[in-house]
Amino acid sequence: MSDRINDTGIIDISDINRLRYHYYLTAICSFKLVYVFSNLPEFIQTDKGNQKVRRGRRMSGEAISSAILTIASIICAFSFVSVVYPSVISAGDPIISRTNAMGDQIQTDFEILHETTADDGSEVHIWVKNVGPKGISSGLIPRSDLFFGEVGKFERIPYDENGSLAPCWNYSIEQNNDDNWDKGETLQIRLKPVDVPVSRVKYFIKFSSYNGVSEEAYFTVS
Repeated sequence: MSDRINDTGIIDISDINRLRYHYYLTAICSFKLVYVFSNLPEFIQTDKGNQKVRRGRRMSGEAISSAILTIASIICAFSFVSVVYPSVISAGDPIISRTNAMGDQIQTDFEILHETTADDGSEVHIWVKNVGPKGISSGLIPRSDLFFGEVGKFERIPYDENGSLAPCWNYSIEQNNDDNWDKGETLQIRLKPVDVPVSRVKYFIKFSSYNGVSEEAYFTVS
């Protein structure tokens, strides 16, 4: 049904042509029936017992015309609804989806609390706290994006659950009762860069969740 709406959100011309076809076909059939019924011959009914003769028409032309036009109007209305209603519903689907996505983003919020290097300097540890009303399930955390590097030279770091290949990152959840990142819990990210961070160089960190909510920070290795 979505193909009935073009990129501008306007009903496709094929639907308009289809609506015109239904309208013309209904109008032609209706006028044809009006013509046939309004030109029916008179009939004679005879009561053989009393020899009474009654003359008349089956139905007046005005009554037939009103009935046929009423039926034609109903058919046209149903034809219009059958063509336009699916398009209206399809047009509303993106709006509903966008509204749900915006609501999801509004309820997602976190802060980068601290960042430092490991004792041997081979890893960068980052703590991110969930301060929003919405928790993030364990299946969605790996879909987050992590960017790291010197200011102006940072890159996206891929997620690796095992943390064996550099560059990569993985995580653990502190104060955790399940595998989800719930409100008030802290995500500890272990980032393994290709090059060991050096002192007195300013580094850039940006963490973006699956729905596009992001937080960034800068730090310098002491």
